[in-house]
Amino acid sequence: MHPPRYLTKSRFKMAVECPTKLYYTGKPKQYKDAMSENDFLRMLAEGGYQVGELASAATLRVLRLRGWAMRQQSRKPWNY
Repeated sequence: MHPPRYLTKSRFKMAVECPTKLYYTGKPKQYKDAMSENDFLRMLAEGGYQVGELASAATLRVLRLRGWAMRQQSRKPWNY
């Protein structure tokens, strides 16, 4: 008898993305997951979080610089 396979939140999200993935997950003996065994892919997945944080920080810095530049322009006297 097979153990029950619960529909957890992560499995639900996976099924919404691709229903076929739901069938293949939970059957590691028949279908191996290449991503779980590949250290390089695992490192890239962890690094994606870091890239996202760097992008957020860079965007915030650009917005601050734009605001500073606009304030500097508004302080200049009008020359007619």
